[in-house]
Order: sequence, then C-alpha cells, then structure tokens
Amino acid sequence: MTDLFDREPQPAGGTGGGGAVDRIRAALLGAFDTLVPRLALRLRAERHLRTGEPELRLVAPLSLPGRLSVDVGANHGVYAVVMARHAPRVLAVEPNPLLARLLRRGLPANCTVLACALSDAPGVAELRVPLVDGHEDSYLASLDGRAAGPSRLYRVELRTLDDCVREPVGLLKIDVEGHEIAVLRGAGRVLREDGPNLLIEAEERHRPGAVASVAALLAEHGYRGLFRDGPRLRPLDAFDPAVHQDPARLGRGPGKTADYVNNFVFTRDSALFDRLLAEPVPPVRARRARAERAPSAPPEVRCEQHEHGEKLEPAE
Repeated sequence: MTDLFDREPQPAGGTGGGGAVDRIRAALLGAFDTLVPRLALRLRAERHLRTGEPELRLVAPLSLPGRLSVDVGANHGVYAVVMARHAPRVLAVEPNPLLARLLRRGLPANCTVLACALSDAPGVAELRVPLVDGHEDSYLASLDGRAAGPSRLYRVELRTLDDCVREPVGLLKIDVEGHEIAVLRGAGRVLREDGPNLLIEAEERHRPGAVASVAALLAEHGYRGLFRDGPRLRPLDAFDPAVHQDPARLGRGPGKTADYVNNFVFTRDSALFDRLLAEPVPPVRARRARAERAPSAPPEVRCEQHEHGEKLEPAE
C-alpha cells in the first residue's frame, strides 16, 4: 500500500510514466484520502521522512517542550503530522478549503486546523491553485497571482498569527510560496515575546530577494539563520542564490531536490545554533517508531474556523 506514496504525480508531458498514469495515481490518492484520511496522512508523512526533504527531520530538534507548534501552509499535513509527535499541540493553517477539510479529518487529535491564510493584516484575498490535467496542484498555490495557465480560485480569509494564538509558540514553519514576509510581519508579537524556532521556505524564483529580506526582518528580532548544504547545516552568510537555488538543481517530488536549497532555519538560541552546525542533518531512515500517547487538548486559537472557502470560477 505504501508504494502508492513513493512517487509524486508528474506534470503532463514530464517524466514519470505519462499523463494517463499520473491521472490514475492522482485518482487513487484522492480516493485513499477520502476513505481513510488519517492513515493516508500518516503514510504520506512516513514516506516523506524516508525520501522527502531532509529539513523535515529537523522538526524534532527545533520543537520546544511544552510549546505549541504552528504549520503555516500545511498543505497535505506532512509537517503537521511530524510536529504532532514532538509538541503537545499543533496549529495547522491551510487556506485551500479542500485540503483544510482533509486535514480536519486526518490529522492527529492534538492538531487544530485553521481554514484561512496568514498575512500582515486581516482581510480577504484570492488563492490561485494551478490545474494540471484538471487536478489541483496544491503545492504551487499562491496568494500573489503568480500561477500561470488554468487555475482554480478561492476567496479566502486573511488573518495574522498574532491574532490567532494565545499560548507560547515553540516552532513556526512557513511555506506560503512567496508570501512569507507578510506572514512574518503579522507575527511580530510572537517573534518578539516567544522567540520560536523557525523553518521557512524562501525562493528567489517566487520573489526576488526573498532570502535576504527574510533574514533582514528576522535579524531585527535577534535571529540567525542556517541552511542545509549536503548533509550539514551552514551559516546563512554562506548562502549564494545563484548557486544554491540554481534552477538546474530543482527536481520534482521527494528525493529530487537534495541539491536545491529552499528551506532555512532561524533561531535565537545560540546553543541550538552551534549544535545544529556541529551535527549532520539526521539521515534518511526506513521507519520511525513512535510510542502511543493520549491526545492533548487542541491549541486555543482566536481565529474563526471556516469549513469552506468561497470557490470562484476557474481562470484561464
């Protein structure tokens, strides 16, 4: 059964078996998500721990005991599932109403799902989700209108992280396809008072100057950054976007982006910074054992939770 999760669907015309095979795989994955969502999300997370981006295996050392972990741009819940193993409570934020519904049904009991997008101010925005062979490519969904070609639009609510959490945050992961600066600006109180460890996706192809702007904003709060270069983390000063984000390094699917750097770690903890530099990124492993534990109470949030976004007409 887990073989179904061992490859990501490829775009039409790409490598990986052709459009027909990918459509069948997408349909099977969708049916599995619908019928047994908790098992589907757990198997997807296990697959990514084995073959996905190495930074997923940094969730354990970056989590702070007794504190809330927040996954902004939760998508299919891979990070949220792993976070739930290392934090008493997890807040998963996902504006796509289809994915938010899946997350509510499939995430562990100590997770709460917030169906909105985070930004620097409350409001309403359009989430544009590209369509590939008629199916949503949720990994490239954007609030900034960058998706080209056929897309599905959702009208989604905007909130700020500062308005959404009442308890200390220990780990904040952000993957929002170019909207990360707005999310951070809306988290000023959390950054200042809680000082959570951060794992942030930032790419020049999404927003020129993305990495430098994130680093500059966080430096004002006392953060230092690192990035993965092979099996080890290096100080952010050594990052060169022309080299480390060369599009030639970019693949598609788990295990295809080992040489492409798109995730960055930030911390205010000097001891943790030094330890991360000294230790290699945990290696890929076949299976992670986890002791069962009683579910914790979900995190207390101040945002309204909505089951459905307002779906607009597909856009060409």
